[in-house]
Amino acid sequence: MYAKLFTSIYQGTLRGDTHGLVVFTNLLAHADAEGWVDIHPKAIAEEVGLSIEQVRTALSALESPDPESRSPEEEGRRIVRLDEHRAWGWRIVNHAKYRAIRSEEERREQNRLAQQRWREKHKQPVSTRKQNKPKQKQIHIQKQEDQKKGAAKASQLGLPDWLPKSAWNDWHNFRNSMKGWTHKAKTLSLGTLTKLREKGHDPTAVIEQSIERGWTGLFEIKHEKGNGTHQPAESASGRAERKGNEHLARLEEAERRGNDPLLAAHGCDLRP
Repeated sequence: MYAKLFTSIYQGTLRGDTHGLVVFTNLLAHADAEGWVDIHPKAIAEEVGLSIEQVRTALSALESPDPESRSPEEEGRRIVRLDEHRAWGWRIVNHAKYRAIRSEEERREQNRLAQQRWREKHKQPVSTRKQNKPKQKQIHIQKQEDQKKGAAKASQLGLPDWLPKSAWNDWHNFRNSMKGWTHKAKTLSLGTLTKLREKGHDPTAVIEQSIERGWTGLFEIKHEKGNGTHQPAESASGRAERKGNEHLARLEEAERRGNDPLLAAHGCDLRP
């Protein structure tokens, strides 16, 4: 058996009473779940290394009222005889109270250990944390600076009133993630949006279409009809405009990848 000891045992009136403390802790170790102890004083003496008389004196003190006790139960007694006709067998006073405290503390300790094991299992090595945190922070700061610069340059371009600033910022952030998003490319994109708007296409929808499909250029809206994809007949001027936009997109892609623009100009697909 085992028992959990509380510091209040050593801070009460038993302080300095070596024999009383030794005998009381022995009783606590032998107590069952109800706080009952059925052990002969002679057995206690053999276990704690005291004489039988010293044990009986200590038991008598533990059975006596203690006016200085902080517990009013049983007039401050620490143990109560179960049967007056027997020389042994006691109930430990306040055992249920301290057992409840012990159970709650053990529960908290188990939770603390479980949380500690989980943290140790999932924690990132210190060296990796030190390397990753500054890098991730730098990337985040750089991204914010790029977006601010893009917004500032957008105002310098002089966006037309019919083009929502939020739509242009979406296009800027999308294209800025790729190489080749130069000031000239931005100017050409604005020109393309102007022409597509004159043909009846919504500039915001045009931008959303290119972002959704991962295009680097801006093109006429492709409509879907029925269960299959259907594009209306394309006019000669519209076809020429689309070809011109595709040609521009290939040149930008070639510039971004560092390939020969002449190959792109002849329609070579330079995408991987």
